[in-house]
Amino acid sequence: MLGKLRTASELFSYHRSRSVQFAEHDYKNVYLATRERLERLLGRPATGLRILDLGCGQRAPATLLFQLAGNQVTGIDLDVVTPGPGLGGFMKIAAANGYERALKTTVRQMLFDPAYDRRLAELTGKRISRRGLDIRRLSATQLPFPDFTFDAVISNAVFEHLPNVRGAVDELTRVLKRGGICHIAIHLFPSLSGGHHMGWAFPEQSIPADVPPWDHLREKRFPAHVYLNQLKESDYRREFEAEFRRLEILDWITTWTEGEALLTPEILAELEGQFTREDLLKREILAIGRRRG
Repeated sequence: MLGKLRTASELFSYHRSRSVQFAEHDYKNVYLATRERLERLLGRPATGLRILDLGCGQRAPATLLFQLAGNQVTGIDLDVVTPGPGLGGFMKIAAANGYERALKTTVRQMLFDPAYDRRLAELTGKRISRRGLDIRRLSATQLPFPDFTFDAVISNAVFEHLPNVRGAVDELTRVLKRGGICHIAIHLFPSLSGGHHMGWAFPEQSIPADVPPWDHLREKRFPAHVYLNQLKESDYRREFEAEFRRLEILDWITTWTEGEALLTPEILAELEGQFTREDLLKREILAIGRRRG
């Protein structure tokens, strides 16, 4: 019980202080960056595309923003995603994901999402509403779509939560059209923030006083509040390359590093044999592939 109360308190502080920052990150670093790469690789404007947003999340920013840009987007998630607070939505979430999740979501929607949406509206110049979005509760490894359905499959910070990465890669490849693009951003577990402790979410801005760096790899005193598959970059590379007959890897990019100043010789020696220096400093990689003909 104390652990749950501590997590709830941390979540409250986390969203209260960072909702506007999340909106800016989701718009600039996720949506705009993804759109630019898709346009370059597909050789056409990112409008009129059929897009699958794999693991769209509660706020569904990529689903929302690509839909606003004139695309037909389907977002999927294992959690029930509702357009806003309300009794009906609360009961749907509670039935599927439990009352604790329903309560957390409702509190976030009521207290913090208005600031997030206002900032998105300022950035886009458009009214923000999630009503009418095509968002479904589905597993990434069991997609009910025919082969060759989507021009693009996108995903942001989701694959680290999947217990069956190989199955997800197989399915996203199957539903891509010939020549279609997958754009998959992965938050790496061995990184400084990879344990998903909220105090380490943005270590370049603030460092928690009570949680040692890389605690999730060392003493493990502060376990994650979500499931993490604990894979390394090399593991993901292997899973994506297993699809080489159908999926051509176009690029494998390190998009974010962190923790250089905090990685002491003592920590490196403690983790030697388990993780390389590169493992510990890479926060995010981007896997970009094209469906072969």
